[in-house]
Amino acid sequence: AMLIVPSLVWAGPSLCQPSEAVVFACHTKGGQWVSVCSGDAGLSYRFGTKQKTELELADPGIAHPDAFRHYHYFRAGVDRTWLTMQTPAAVYEVFSEYEAPSQPTAGVRVFDQSGRQLANRLCVGQAEAHWYRLEGKVACSDEAVNSCVPPVPLKQRP
Repeated sequence: AMLIVPSLVWAGPSLCQPSEAVVFACHTKGGQWVSVCSGDAGLSYRFGTKQKTELELADPGIAHPDAFRHYHYFRAGVDRTWLTMQTPAAVYEVFSEYEAPSQPTAGVRVFDQSGRQLANRLCVGQAEAHWYRLEGKVACSDEAVNSCVPPVPLKQRP
């Protein structure tokens, strides 16, 4: 269901291509980059180094509209955003979370299909996050109190 793209070399403070807008990007303790990019072809999640992209997942769009799912929760002192990407082997969750008085955290978590966490890569320093670029483009997660703006179904578009 997901498109896995071969490795390419990227420039800039993310793994996004120059023609793509950064939705989320950060550098991890392990020396890799986590990037979510938005372009004409849709969304892409990329993980790796500037020299080698280790994993790329592209939003399959209409073919599998729930493969990428967005969650956003906000209230005074709390802001949580996740983008999950479902593959047959794992679920990848790019996140940024803040709950006062703690410091914000961001990164990517990987879960197996049963929900067991396999990896948690935290960002070093502050992540670049433009989550608003997902609004209306990605299916919303089923989580309670989700303020995500869902895409307009094709038959309801003007």
